[in-house]
Amino acid sequence: MSKFEKHIIFVLMLLLSSTLIKAQIPFNDPSSWNLQSAANGTEEFNAPLDFITNWHNRYNFNWNGTYSYGAAEICYPDSLIETGTTLKIKLDTLAQGIKVVDIGNYGGDSVTYVYQGGVLWRKQLLYKYGYLEISAKFPTGCYSLWTTFWLWFEDCYASPPYYNEIDIIENAAEIVYDGYKVTSNTWIWTPEISDTCAYQNCVTNYEALNTAFLLSADFHKYAIEWAPDRIIWYIDDIVVRTIYDTSGLKIPQNAMTAILSAGINPSKAFLPADWTFSHTPTAPVCFDGFGHPKYFEIDYLRYYKLNVDCSDDLTNLCVPTSYSRAVKKSITTNPSCTPTFNPTTLAGSYTLRAVDHVTLNEGVVINPTSVGYFAIQTMECPQ
Repeated sequence: MSKFEKHIIFVLMLLLSSTLIKAQIPFNDPSSWNLQSAANGTEEFNAPLDFITNWHNRYNFNWNGTYSYGAAEICYPDSLIETGTTLKIKLDTLAQGIKVVDIGNYGGDSVTYVYQGGVLWRKQLLYKYGYLEISAKFPTGCYSLWTTFWLWFEDCYASPPYYNEIDIIENAAEIVYDGYKVTSNTWIWTPEISDTCAYQNCVTNYEALNTAFLLSADFHKYAIEWAPDRIIWYIDDIVVRTIYDTSGLKIPQNAMTAILSAGINPSKAFLPADWTFSHTPTAPVCFDGFGHPKYFEIDYLRYYKLNVDCSDDLTNLCVPTSYSRAVKKSITTNPSCTPTFNPTTLAGSYTLRAVDHVTLNEGVVINPTSVGYFAIQTMECPQ
């Protein structure tokens, strides 16, 4: 083994074992990520929502009707309450049952809806790779509520056809009742999985996640980092789950829309007598009469993408401050100088990202403080 190889192994061991290394997400690596504009997927909820260009206030595409997701609640546009600083999606009983035609997701010719919920649905397919985060407060203490931040789209007529979904954070049924759990999942269909493009034929990767706090007590951050070969889930900037896969069968590869929804789980709710089948939940939906709504409250939805320059080889890196923080084709330090990575702040920290390789020649000095950090990441070029 050469001195160079030994040096690289030593550096990598140092990086992997150091308690100073932090996740390379926008909170810890702000210079490498670009916060997208409102037109490109971010929503701060501090100004009136743009329902002309950016958002739907009901389920759309080929879903189960204008207002209904085929569940036990009817989706009301006025369930979206804009406070000027947050978005609150109200869940409540209806003042009276409303008879609407059901198109058959749960069977039957018609259903009397006794609950109301709401949805915010992005019109454009903007989200493909990057970092997505919401700050939110979830309702708890009930059994049948179904609140979710998720990405979705299917195109069974594309070439190749696909169904893609990422449940970034989901809170439903007994999980809501617990108050300290959330769930994460992916739903993927491709021709390699089965012959028929259908939701029922998807491969799923479900996992429940425990939290150390009551979900309804305060706002917390829920996020994913999504790349062609990985999805990493975060709660309050801490990694809580990872999926790595290079086959393309476990990680969605297509652009999707973002959805914030609050409804009633039809398999866990008290349903009216004319529902085509009935369920007996072990705990109530918790609306004890009218005027006691629950809220899914969101402070912001932020979408970040990495700086990208994947066709450029960065050679002879000598002065770290000259690094553009973009993902390069390759990065090589200058063997004739002594590059010193001495970050003292998060903004001044370094993550060297490259598609092919990162080469640290002999003489490199890495000296992070308790606040700053240094890291290396090889990855496919983000899109």
